[in-house]
Amino acid sequence: MKRSIKKILSFTFLCTFFLFLSVLFFCCGNKESGKKDELKKVSLTMWLVGDSVPDYDEMLAELNKIMERDLNATLKVNFTSWTDWKTKLRLVISSGEQVDLVHMAPWSIYDEQAKLGAFYALEELAPQYAPKTWASYSEEVLKQAQVNDHVYMLPFRYTDPEGNGFLYRLDLAKKYGLSKIESIDDLEKYMKVVKEKEGIIPYNAGGFDNQVMSESFAMWMKTWPDSADENLVVGQMNYIKVFQNDPEHPFVLYEHESFKQALQYARRFYTNGYWSKNVLANNTDSREAFLNGTSAITNLNPINANEEYRRLKAKNPDWELDWWSPYQNLSHPPKSPANNNGMSIPISSKNPGRVLMLLEKLHQDQAYADLTTFGIRGKHWDLDGNGEIILPEGVTADTTGFPWDRPCPWGWREEKFYRSGPTKLKSTWPVVRDWIQYIYDNGADKMFADFKFDKVPVEAEMAAIDSVKTQYLDPLIWGMVDPGKGYQELIDKMYQAGLQKVKDEFDRQWNAYSGNR
Repeated sequence: MKRSIKKILSFTFLCTFFLFLSVLFFCCGNKESGKKDELKKVSLTMWLVGDSVPDYDEMLAELNKIMERDLNATLKVNFTSWTDWKTKLRLVISSGEQVDLVHMAPWSIYDEQAKLGAFYALEELAPQYAPKTWASYSEEVLKQAQVNDHVYMLPFRYTDPEGNGFLYRLDLAKKYGLSKIESIDDLEKYMKVVKEKEGIIPYNAGGFDNQVMSESFAMWMKTWPDSADENLVVGQMNYIKVFQNDPEHPFVLYEHESFKQALQYARRFYTNGYWSKNVLANNTDSREAFLNGTSAITNLNPINANEEYRRLKAKNPDWELDWWSPYQNLSHPPKSPANNNGMSIPISSKNPGRVLMLLEKLHQDQAYADLTTFGIRGKHWDLDGNGEIILPEGVTADTTGFPWDRPCPWGWREEKFYRSGPTKLKSTWPVVRDWIQYIYDNGADKMFADFKFDKVPVEAEMAAIDSVKTQYLDPLIWGMVDPGKGYQELIDKMYQAGLQKVKDEFDRQWNAYSGNR
């Protein structure tokens, strides 16, 4: 009897033991360890915002070679273009098709889609499959990337000074007796003389310029009160703002006196022909028009201005270029949030672990960063004797098939890997240097960086307000409508669409947030 019991116990133990081994084997066999010979080959799909470049597929072929070697994976990349890109991203994410990786940002639809459950939460996955990258983020950075207490993106790691300005032809200004642009009034004088003497549209805007104008109109016109210079406007939502020195009183941008003043500038610029009468229908932005000589200024951030400088000088070596931004006059210029660009994994992805392994490479491997940012070495870029990035012999910035940093590598940009060449637009670098120094030393703009406005309670009203903006705001900020009549019509229509309800909801959430700080 005892032997029978022992046999039964032994048999039971062996069964349990082998069951444990089989479960362990199953779990380990399905865990992506990172070793190529243990990884099933997969094909990943990524969506990026904006437009591609001519040699992107050639670069992608090289990227796929090292991805197959390192990860046993290949990558297909799609671009949204800048036309209706938000709508395209929403359709892509909600389509049900397998999408493994998508560029996301607070200026895009990150918060909106994260709240809808569109992405994988990364708190457990990322430390397992992208451990170095995850460990590189500070608690503050991860907090800024949180939506409903979860992190749904791996942010880029780059100090990104905020604030667009104007790249313009200083040689034209000097030709007609003008000096450098240092104010909005100087800009107006420059546009006037270019219009009269050169016979071109001074600011031949369109396309992406419409978004820039809409988002930073009052600062663009530099009509903020002097008190704002010392106390940054914190952007919590694109039309509700908070001054850091007065956090108890959020306000609607369109009701601020500075906005009304800016409309006067816009009307005068429009009636004087300083930008196209057809600006809202023009699909070509000032960036391309400036390069082609059909615009005397273009609106760019300092990083883009430096990149465009190379293309412009290659095509027009006799041009003398300068850059001016209204933000230069601020004592505390703003910094983009730590999650201003990043990559998210839609829940339609069947390979989130492999995707994170790819992101680990993009963030931690110079070869991956160089390929996706600058193209193929020897064809699109090279290094000089000082280790600075240059164009290969016979290649110019306006003829290369892979303009540096253009095809949306921003979601995985790393400061440590980002190369800058010897040809820089001198006027922007003091600004960038000072801004970055302030960001590191002061960081006052972080005060409210992690505030997230939940739009769900007022989604219908915000959608209605967006429609009003398209119909009534855009023509106003381009001066196409007389503000004497058009301004009050805009405000009335916004309140009819539900602006008061949106304001009340914002105040409620803001008070709850700031009261807990």
